[in-house]
Amino acid sequence: MHDITATTALVAGFTLGLDATSNGWIKVYDSTITTSGGGALGGASGSGGELLIDNSTIVLGSSGTAYQRSNTTISSSTITATASERLFAFNGGTLNIVNNIIDISTASSYLLGISTGASTFNMYNNNISAGSIALIRIQNSTGQANIHHNIFNSVSGSKVLYSDASVATAFNVYNNTFYNSVAAGTAISRGNTPTTDINVKNNIFYNITDPLSYTGGTPILSNNIYYNSSDEGGTGSMTSNPQFVTPGSVFSLQSTSPA
Repeated sequence: MHDITATTALVAGFTLGLDATSNGWIKVYDSTITTSGGGALGGASGSGGELLIDNSTIVLGSSGTAYQRSNTTISSSTITATASERLFAFNGGTLNIVNNIIDISTASSYLLGISTGASTFNMYNNNISAGSIALIRIQNSTGQANIHHNIFNSVSGSKVLYSDASVATAFNVYNNTFYNSVAAGTAISRGNTPTTDINVKNNIFYNITDPLSYTGGTPILSNNIYYNSSDEGGTGSMTSNPQFVTPGSVFSLQSTSPA
């Protein structure tokens, strides 16, 4: 075992993770973490290890990819990025992004996603704001991406969620709010033809130029609201105003909402 718990830590310029044979875990909380270079937040590379980061401030620094080969969870934290640093689930790993505030106003390229092998990417209960990048990329993986109960506020990149996986990847997008992203790109995009389809249900698209684009196959759409947005259709779709309490800041629904 290699079990480490850290508090009030400043981690910069080196790999935070476990070696390839480890089954231990690292827990970091109430800390400031600044990454630099590829793999600087590499998680645990062994199949049994865990990296847990909670209630911390994470600054993803210079370019590089941090591959999560086992179980990595980032929760209740603030995440910012100053370059194209990326956190990807990789080779059977699991990456959980839960209940965070994510500011991508100074980021570039893809920030989060899944790549290679039977990997899993779970992202839920996050508030993502102010950016013009393609945020999430689903690459060649036989695993799954589950993206739900997030608020994407004024994220105007060419693709907010992008799947270019040419293999069977479960891509589930539900109960999210996409608000005021009016760039020429799309909210959800699929660039290749995998053997499984995108499942898009119970989402609100508010002032979105192009909620969905795809190559091949048929997306499974149900119970989405397209307000002041292109109507992509689907079972139970609506174009009514979802009636946020305060559009742009408070995304709770009024009692008279049709949602």
